[in-house]
Amino acid sequence: MKKIILARHMETAWNEQLRYIGRTDLPLSELGERHARALAAAYADVPLGGIVHSGMKRAEQTAAAVAAGRDIGVSIDNDLREIDFGDWEGLDFDQISAAYPDLADIWVEDPFAVHIPGGEPMTDFMVRVRAAWARLRSAALDGTLAEGGPLLIVTHAGCIKVILGAIMGLDDRKVWEIYQDKGAVNVVEAGDGGDTVVEINNTAYRAKGGDAPRQSDTRSSD
Repeated sequence: MKKIILARHMETAWNEQLRYIGRTDLPLSELGERHARALAAAYADVPLGGIVHSGMKRAEQTAAAVAAGRDIGVSIDNDLREIDFGDWEGLDFDQISAAYPDLADIWVEDPFAVHIPGGEPMTDFMVRVRAAWARLRSAALDGTLAEGGPLLIVTHAGCIKVILGAIMGLDDRKVWEIYQDKGAVNVVEAGDGGDTVVEINNTAYRAKGGDAPRQSDTRSSD
């Protein structure tokens, strides 16, 4: 079995304001940088074999904090980027509801029935994320990535939901119900006989600093 760690990136300013952020490439906020350091401290004694991130600043900075001081390979997979929210980028849910009341109501009940104006279709998003997972999983198992230790993948809430949903065999429309705090850690044990999710949405590493993740808006992503 190969351990693969899926970590959601830390906070950006828009995350703290509960604004939708997909392809907008914001850096971590001060809070996010502090939480990235907390994650790095929690994994300081874990002999990671490799790190992959989505290439977006918020994921790159989170990964860089963990990689600091290690002799470890860090690579990028652009297919791990969050869904593009199109015209909804930068808006909070109340603003979306005011501008797109019919679509917003449907989005809450069934995101698959909504094509966000100017955004990426949900089905396209899921196809590319599942392809990225299959590629990275295979590379982790054959030693191309993460030789000698767990693979850490730093990505986005929507991507993690899609990956976990595929492993757990969930209906597509249940995938969006998987909850992910900012900075959530999820652990998968992958093997030839199949994969198992052994840890989900863990943010216990923040407790040492007396911190807790701020609540996400479950209607949004990233």
